[in-house]
Amino acid sequence: MSTIHEVAMKKKEPTPHPDRSIALSGAFDVLHPGHTRMIRSALNFGKVVIILNSDRWVQRNKGALVMPWNDRREVLLSVYGVDEVIHVQDEDNTVCEALQRRQPHVFGNGGSRVKKNTPEYALCHKLGIACVWGLGGGEADTYSNSVLDRVYSIQRPEPVEKK
Repeated sequence: MSTIHEVAMKKKEPTPHPDRSIALSGAFDVLHPGHTRMIRSALNFGKVVIILNSDRWVQRNKGALVMPWNDRREVLLSVYGVDEVIHVQDEDNTVCEALQRRQPHVFGNGGSRVKKNTPEYALCHKLGIACVWGLGGGEADTYSNSVLDRVYSIQRPEPVEKK
């Protein structure tokens, strides 16, 4: 039997710096390759802490919820490289509360996030948290929109009565 470290080395996965952490935030409501690429890329900066948006945030910003918070957390914790998944009070549509509480070394983003559309940037600057963008090739938003469009367009067939 191999240890996680041995498996990671065989797959040429980056290993996190043990004394540093990087926070990633998002809904992760249907985990997809854009997310996992972002997480693997984040490992180059430290232990990965996911700030997982609330169910209410997902409903408010995505229009519908596919998986509740506890299920999304469970799935994320099964992904190689995810060290911790934490909640956030995100009524203001930011993850500033969790960044203030956790104070990671780095705050990372994938997808279309850049300095000008990252409301957490000012807080990160104030707290000395470095910001990085484009993790995992910056594809997380494209995948999220594509996957969710497909999920929402599926119409369940009527159940067939068992005789």
